[in-house]
Amino acid sequence: MTKEDLGLAGLMGRLDAACARAADPADARMLCLQMLATFAEHDPGGLESLWAAHPDALCRILAALGGAAPFLLRHLGSDTKVIARMAGEDLSIRRARADYPVLLAARLEGVPLEGRPAELRRFKYEELARITVRDLDVVPIEETGVTLAEVSHLADALLAASLEIARAQIVSKIGPPLWYLSGGSESFEPAFAVLGLGKLGSEELNYSSDVDLVYVYQNAPGSLEGGPRDRSPVEYFSRLAQAYGRIVAEVTGDGFLYRVDLDLRPEGKAGPL
Repeated sequence: MTKEDLGLAGLMGRLDAACARAADPADARMLCLQMLATFAEHDPGGLESLWAAHPDALCRILAALGGAAPFLLRHLGSDTKVIARMAGEDLSIRRARADYPVLLAARLEGVPLEGRPAELRRFKYEELARITVRDLDVVPIEETGVTLAEVSHLADALLAASLEIARAQIVSKIGPPLWYLSGGSESFEPAFAVLGLGKLGSEELNYSSDVDLVYVYQNAPGSLEGGPRDRSPVEYFSRLAQAYGRIVAEVTGDGFLYRVDLDLRPEGKAGPL
């Protein structure tokens, strides 16, 4: 592909200069050209607008991803919106832990329950692309912990959102986790939580880490009666945990969230979920 093919004068020279910083400049350039060809085919107006507004940022972002994380390029899709947002941001500003839930809530607003897991996956790959570009172009090597923290905080937000989706799924199918204490005079709704251990718990998650999780729920202060379709708490929350695990770990055509390792629970694989 030439600059005449794209109708974007000066693009190739800037792209070559950006790719020269990659570990394998030739491979990075090839991947970047493939991405540009996809944009030119599916979103030519968006590509031209992005080139006009942010020429250096466009080349820098494509070169960083093509040189270090080509799998992320595949997840960015065929339009330029994600890269345009990234190019317009000040990437020197790190995302705080509290930023990710807010951004994710905005993305999920108005999305039907059945479409939310796919939206989580899109959000994950878009944010990983942003973190990768920051890691390569902004964050000094001696501050790698900043990158690991961002990757971990992103996971926290995605895992919390996945739990809310799983809760909604189970409630819609069998009802809320509500029982009555003996005598039926007082209701009891046990708390349920997912604990993040290992690298996630220490905020040292890297790009390919799995997540070490433990599921816990609250014991009743006495014997229980009733319940959703006469299920016991352990039956109910086991079903919730299974639904949650599917959302987080299922491999789909548009990727997955995280591999889940539950072996740190008491008795490991032999212990109850």
